[in-house]
Amino acid sequence: MEAKNIGLNGIEELWWIDFPETDICKAVCPDVFHGLHKAFKDHCATWNTNIVSKLELNARFRKFPKWPGFRHFTGGISKISQWSGKEHRDLQQSFLTVIAGAVPPEAIRATRAELDFIYLAQYQSHTDSTLLQLLKYNTVFHQSKNIFIKTGACKGKKGTINHFNIPKLHTHWHYPEFI
Repeated sequence: MEAKNIGLNGIEELWWIDFPETDICKAVCPDVFHGLHKAFKDHCATWNTNIVSKLELNARFRKFPKWPGFRHFTGGISKISQWSGKEHRDLQQSFLTVIAGAVPPEAIRATRAELDFIYLAQYQSHTDSTLLQLLKYNTVFHQSKNIFIKTGACKGKKGTINHFNIPKLHTHWHYPEFI
């Protein structure tokens, strides 16, 4: 009941609670689709949409020029009910351009850092430098994310949320450990 009281959907009795040496962040390995692409759409893209409005965002996607290699969301994005991995990636390719000028600069900064993190995390191989850069992008996102609370864009099923206790966002800090 405690999770629901603070606006989270969660498990009340954590299975690892009786294992004091267990670090759940190291026990559950994030995957690219759910941990990056879906997390972007479910959180960062949704918060930006809440700032702009679905109507305006759809209009901006419809106006986006057709270009070889880029998907043109002719009907906007709000009516898509089943998102595939390709659609998530297509959204990410054009999202920053579509929201430019419609959201505050801090939202652009947070969104760009999140997208940079997603692209870099998918490299086929990494160096100490790229792993450090992942942490830098994540730091920029976390330094800028409060704009989504200030604008009231961070919403849950029961209204505005005033925190970022979101496991998918937290796991970004652990990505370099899994690479």
